[in-house]
Amino acid sequence: MFVWLQANEALNSETFLSPGLSSILAMVLNIAGRPSTSFFGNGGLLGVAVAQANALGLNRDPSGWKISDAEWLARTKIWWLIVMQDRWSSLAYGTPLQINRKQFDVPIPKVEQLCRHEESTSQPRSAYIFVALITLTEVLGHILEHIYDVVSPPMGMSETLSTTFESLLSEWEDSQSDGIRRMIFRGTNLEDPGAANLRLAYLGVKFLLKRWRLSTLTQATQRHDETVSLHRMQARRAAEEIFHFVQELDEPQLRGFWFPMHAYTLTSATSFLIRDALRHENTNQAVSRQIVSEMIVALRKCQEKSNWDLAESALKGYGHVVDKLNVVAGSSDPATTNIEPIPCLSLPELEEMFINLDDYMQLEPEDYLQDFPLQIDEQFSLIAPPAAPSSEEVYSYLP
Repeated sequence: MFVWLQANEALNSETFLSPGLSSILAMVLNIAGRPSTSFFGNGGLLGVAVAQANALGLNRDPSGWKISDAEWLARTKIWWLIVMQDRWSSLAYGTPLQINRKQFDVPIPKVEQLCRHEESTSQPRSAYIFVALITLTEVLGHILEHIYDVVSPPMGMSETLSTTFESLLSEWEDSQSDGIRRMIFRGTNLEDPGAANLRLAYLGVKFLLKRWRLSTLTQATQRHDETVSLHRMQARRAAEEIFHFVQELDEPQLRGFWFPMHAYTLTSATSFLIRDALRHENTNQAVSRQIVSEMIVALRKCQEKSNWDLAESALKGYGHVVDKLNVVAGSSDPATTNIEPIPCLSLPELEEMFINLDDYMQLEPEDYLQDFPLQIDEQFSLIAPPAAPSSEEVYSYLP
């Protein structure tokens, strides 16, 4: 702790007295530190990093400058690290982007540029993963720009945008090498540095798109027809993919590189599965609740086996809720296949069940966005850290 405090003090001094590339890189490393516990601290530090990067010209293409290849590569990599931190922090924290893609022209580095001075056999694979993560981050940036737009799009435009973004993600998939495609689709070669992080990032973007499509469709129809049910099932399948991915992680992968912001992808998927399991329209409540229970079991194993801090947010927010739902349904074993549907609970029972979760997650996004149109509320609820449902809301979901 003493060394950490000394490092932060040195960073603060350099940041405001003699900022340079080293101070910006130090801020990026600080933001990516795990466990990530300071939302406001990371957001403020990222803002300082973006401002200083712009001041030092990192947002401009240095290809025509009279600088060495090493400096060109350093400036390019540092800029894209900042962009990735900006995009994924925005997705996790529910805050607007700080970097506009129309205000920088830094090229994405090529694999051969990243590996030209390296002799390690694992370096080319790491370079392919790094470039794939940058290009996936660009797809995410396009999506977030529209999600955070406070001006409501014209009628029918949201569905058109959803289709456009799904096409962007499909184009990104098709542009990847065979090795990367097997990695993100089938989860192979996850022992490569950064591979598991890339797969979770891909599943998170896919889940975001499915939830956004479901939200826009629900707003447009204001009813629960077969089309809405189909898209809700697709969103649930995307959340289940995240669950199966967590189940298959082993210790070396858990101890590898992870963006700390991915913790909110796990929290969002868990929240969606719980809400889906409690919906009164859900005819397969027992199966849905079993999936949620197994998700919590998998997260607990990851945390206990390798002290995986990314699981902490979902477990702290929803672990005890799932435990109580299992008790109410008459099953303490989440692996049990013969699970009875959740019985109708009284309001006091639900208040007792969700009281701690209300304290932990605090306000719903709707509480502080109530003056905005419904569409903005729904869009923000897709990506902000999932808040706890009120007991009245959960009660309305039950049969």
